[in-house]
Amino acid sequence: MAGIETGDVAAARAPAARKVKKTLANTSEQDLAAYFDYLDVLRESGITNMYGARPYLAKAFKLKDQDYATSVLSAWMRTFSRTASPDDRARAAIAKAEGK
Repeated sequence: MAGIETGDVAAARAPAARKVKKTLANTSEQDLAAYFDYLDVLRESGITNMYGARPYLAKAFKLKDQDYATSVLSAWMRTFSRTASPDDRARAAIAKAEGK
């Protein structure tokens, strides 16, 4: 990558990272908990490997923005727990997205 410094690459990637955080930060805790609950049920059903869950999530909730569906699925994966409720995990994911 001639002519591009390491800092330039990081700066070029930064807007995408901020967009994902902003998207989750603007999601209500109730909506995110509903997404997480759906993903928990989908996981238990065994219908799909969770790496392939994005289209199921998008279809179930009519999410047209695939990047947003990906950010929700990623947040679910980061916070997955058999013991914590979807509400608790949604609260933690939003707090992390907000930088708290």
